[in-house]
Amino acid sequence: MTKSTDIPSSGYAVTDFNAASFQITHMPPIEYTLTDLAKQVYTPEEQARLLKPSTSYSAGIDLRVCCYVWIDQERTIIPTGIKLRMSKSIPFFGLVSLRSSIIDITLTNGVGIIDQDYEGEILLSVRPVKDKIFLEPKQRIAQLVFIPLIKPQFTYIDQFDPEIESSRGQKGFGSTGQF
Repeated sequence: MTKSTDIPSSGYAVTDFNAASFQITHMPPIEYTLTDLAKQVYTPEEQARLLKPSTSYSAGIDLRVCCYVWIDQERTIIPTGIKLRMSKSIPFFGLVSLRSSIIDITLTNGVGIIDQDYEGEILLSVRPVKDKIFLEPKQRIAQLVFIPLIKPQFTYIDQFDPEIESSRGQKGFGSTGQF
């Protein structure tokens, strides 16, 4: 097991690091700015509260629409008006998913990944499930969760060791049961 003293520290602390899990005791800072459109929509007071979790136990922060948007049968790009600059002191990324209360539209890819080095506006690519949908500025539409990232090192081998085999093996879709 690796202790936090074995990991280079620059503004964060990791405790009890192992392959299965680790705990971050201090999240690195994330800077943000708003697009010109979003600055027209939100008051300075609202801007200060914009990226705060709804409750102390919320897994992520809400992303809001920053303008009026009609979503028809085609893919629609929704601006949030938010740009992030994530600290590079610890590897992590942002995961975007729709709020559970949003049932009339779906993200084009199902979820969105915001890489640590992306600094552009957070845009949501969506399409309606059925009818046209109208969204208003400030409407909460998605959630952004920050997740620690483990980057494995890959080693090429000619074949897997036949002595070490999982019960699943190469069985794919549905192999562990339908329900």
